[in-house]
Amino acid sequence: MKKVLVCALSAIVLTAGVSSCAKTTKGKISEDWNFTSLVGNSTSTSGGTTTTSSYSTTISGSTITSTVTSGGSTDTDNGTVAKYVMSIKKDGTYEISSDVTWVDGSNSSQQVSSEKGTWSFVGKNKTDEFKKNERVIFNTTSENSTTTYKSGGTTFPPTSSSDTYLVGENSNIYTVVESTGKKLVLETEYNGTSSNTNGSGTTTSSSSSGKTTITLEKP
Repeated sequence: MKKVLVCALSAIVLTAGVSSCAKTTKGKISEDWNFTSLVGNSTSTSGGTTTTSSYSTTISGSTITSTVTSGGSTDTDNGTVAKYVMSIKKDGTYEISSDVTWVDGSNSSQQVSSEKGTWSFVGKNKTDEFKKNERVIFNTTSENSTTTYKSGGTTFPPTSSSDTYLVGENSNIYTVVESTGKKLVLETEYNGTSSNTNGSGTTTSSSSSGKTTITLEKP
């Protein structure tokens, strides 16, 4: 079974670059949220070749569906969700807990994960045209996961991983697009270019861009 996209914060490389008219407060964002969707797209160009892809993960009740389209082909994975919750706490900490089982015929892969860290609002920035509390930064301090594979009637020994980070070592910044008592929408966008010239005077250029939107809702 191939590895599929799961919408943990640390699964995405994020650089904030979008503006928003949303207003939020610590009281609005400090809740227990269920993940409902992650939708994104990316484009990269190198050596005159452009590659585009899109991806989405949606959760409806106990059903999760992940779709990735790239190079003209589309792959879809389906599974069940026992839990996919993000707890943002007023003391400046957060935790993501998930228990997802992906199913492919007689094969299945159960992934139980947790992510912990700290969070805070990013201050107002006139140059970037961001207002107060329009952006939020999440600093991941630990990640743990256990995966159990089943094939036919055989259950294989689980594999696990555990990582820890210093505060600021693994940080992600989001723009708050929508913030209400029942819904929180976070968005990130990146757009970068690079250019290199060798000793013969030949210049090669590459670029990459993309956007990801994560939607969370109250249980």
